[in-house]
Amino acid sequence: MAIITDPILENRRPVDEPVAGRSVDPDTLDNDGFFALDRARSLLVMAAVLTLGSVLLPTSVRWLTLPLAFALPGHAMVCAIFGRHLEFGGVRRAALSIALTLTSYPIIALSALVFEMRMTKTVIVVGTDMLVGGCATVVARRAWLRQRGLAEAEPVSDHYADATIRIRELIIPGTAMVTAILVVLASVVVLPRRPPDEYSSIALDGTWALASRVVPVDPGRSIEVQFEVANRTREVHDYTVSGQVVDGPSWSAVTKRLRPQEVWKGTVSGPVKAGSCRSRLNIQLSVTGESVRHSPLAIFLSDRSVEC
Repeated sequence: MAIITDPILENRRPVDEPVAGRSVDPDTLDNDGFFALDRARSLLVMAAVLTLGSVLLPTSVRWLTLPLAFALPGHAMVCAIFGRHLEFGGVRRAALSIALTLTSYPIIALSALVFEMRMTKTVIVVGTDMLVGGCATVVARRAWLRQRGLAEAEPVSDHYADATIRIRELIIPGTAMVTAILVVLASVVVLPRRPPDEYSSIALDGTWALASRVVPVDPGRSIEVQFEVANRTREVHDYTVSGQVVDGPSWSAVTKRLRPQEVWKGTVSGPVKAGSCRSRLNIQLSVTGESVRHSPLAIFLSDRSVEC
């Protein structure tokens, strides 16, 4: 009768056998008491460091928190789901942590969308803290149950006790990461930047910017409407703003020359016929030298003494 041996199983180290060159307490590994509790505390400490760094650090050095932001949520999920029962360690465990991290941020964003919250830095940081805190709670509760004999100690994987990252294992991923960083930096420095869009704009200004769709007015006096015109081009242009009531009297027209990036605040004025009900006032912007026709601003004016 032939006996088939599995070299992988033969080479597996017993749970209570220490790793070469390292002192491992079998009781600590079996009970998983202080070891897991210490891991839960470390998760909370790292979450606090990420939160404080994201909020308090200046923008110029906030990139220092990126490694922690890329690894912490996934590492917390690995600790909560697998514990010590993970059949691989080192670079592969770190890669799994980063992959889970990249899946956790879309989940946080979808959760914020469900609760109709704006996608801000505070929402992302708080969501990450809640995720890491929940994982740390799972790890701590599992250790608490084992300490009191309410749960069996999980088997320890060989790779858990010997999860060191060797230098040669970092050559390929480290080279890829450095290459990616250099490519991004080179693209930012070398590639030409897209020129800013050039446009001219007009908007209501002052109290008219907050006015409702239909504005009650007194037809017996001239009405002044405030506007703001911006020249967001690279050339000097002449801007003309005029008002016209549909099927009604014409309003004044004003013209001004604006330099690039200059803003002009002005008014157009005119009368409204007595008894008017929702008379449409079009405020038109015309730019010398531009072929684009700007859509007019529309305001509806009604005689205050008339019920429409």
